[in-house]
Amino acid sequence: MKTTVCSIAILLACLSGSAGAVPPAAAGDPTGCGSRAASPVPVTKVLTIVLENTDLDGIAGAAQAPNMNALIDACGLATDYHGIQFPSLPNYIALTSGQVPPSIAGDGVTGRDCTPSAACQSTDPSIFTQIDGTAALTWRTYAEDMPGTCTRTNAGAYAARHNPAVYYPGDAAACAQLDVPSGSPASGALTSDLAAGTLPSYSLVIPNLCNDGHDACNGVPRVVEQDTTIGAWMPAILASPDYRSGRLLVVITADTSQSAANGNLLATILVSPDVPAGTTATARFDHYSLLRLDEELLGLPPLANAAAAADMAPAFNLPLPQ
Repeated sequence: MKTTVCSIAILLACLSGSAGAVPPAAAGDPTGCGSRAASPVPVTKVLTIVLENTDLDGIAGAAQAPNMNALIDACGLATDYHGIQFPSLPNYIALTSGQVPPSIAGDGVTGRDCTPSAACQSTDPSIFTQIDGTAALTWRTYAEDMPGTCTRTNAGAYAARHNPAVYYPGDAAACAQLDVPSGSPASGALTSDLAAGTLPSYSLVIPNLCNDGHDACNGVPRVVEQDTTIGAWMPAILASPDYRSGRLLVVITADTSQSAANGNLLATILVSPDVPAGTTATARFDHYSLLRLDEELLGLPPLANAAAAADMAPAFNLPLPQ
């Protein structure tokens, strides 16, 4: 999956119509970051890639993350963005429902990384529930190395606790169809949907335990694994019809920081033609803020704590539906 910073940096320049660049599609199609900032178009699709256990300064400005820093420089970064608690699972649930049930939240500081069961689930409504009840919207999770659809047990490098859709029994029927193995950048569900311009309204991309940086595999540092993953997927995302239309927002974030010492401070990157190049948002945001942004962009009412969360849309120049 080796991809260098040049591939992303050059593609961003191509998509923004920079002089001397040859776009991968029609010449002069100005859909790079900032290219539509003066007259932003409404976002109708959001794709979020979730990495693992990484501090803000582990990515922003880090030599081990050239691909993500190319995106930060060309697009947008939230510099005061926080996870909700530790460990992983409470954050995935917060990101998709706006609250963490007691069975997962634990004492509210240290939660549980339990596999789905009657004693470890959320019966609260989720963004999946909202979308399932709206005929005009669709969702899909793309989970790397998941052995089947909506798999509720760990398998190899697939961790069920990083796949929030499997924790909502009320969404089980949809999960069985829409929570799918991602495949790889060479082939599979995500690659096919990118190429065809058929991404759903709401997408989660969940890399495996190596590629999300949870584990350091084969002697490769965790951040290098994460950055290589982003470098492998972003060229296809940026060249996809959904992105080139100007209607797709791409978010790269992590579930938590590496430790509690920095207040669970994460790097969260936003990539869209609407986002002015080099945007740095300094307001305090968290996973509830991102859920609010997703719901606002898709015309959905904010769930639970998302309703009072800080609004990310103005900071990144993202127009909301009227």
